[in-house]
Amino acid sequence: MERQYRYYHRIIAYMEGNYMKDLSLEQLCEEVSLSTTYVNHILKSCTDRTFIHVLNEMRVKKACEYLEEDRLKVREIAEKTGFRSSKYFIKIFKDMQGVTPGQYKR
Repeated sequence: MERQYRYYHRIIAYMEGNYMKDLSLEQLCEEVSLSTTYVNHILKSCTDRTFIHVLNEMRVKKACEYLEEDRLKVREIAEKTGFRSSKYFIKIFKDMQGVTPGQYKR
C-alpha cells in the first residue's frame, strides 16, 4: 500500500505539472513507467476517480482561479487549462461546478 501511495504522488505531481497540455493516460504512464491498468487502479483506489476525471478536476480548479482574476475570456481559459474546445470546457465546468464559467465569473 505504501508503494501505491508513492506512485500515486508521482502520478499526481506529473498531472499537476502537465494538466495544461494535451495530456493522455498513455503519456502519463510512459512518464511514470507504469501500465495504464495499474495507473487506473491506483487512481481509482486513492481517489475513487478515473484518470480523465482527476485531470478535468485539476483543470476546472485552475479555471476557477483564472475566472476569479477576471482578465481572460472563457475561450482563453479553456486553452490555458488544457481543454481542446471551449464547448467541452463549458460542459465539464458546468458538470463539476453546477454553473457555466460565465455564471461563475459573475
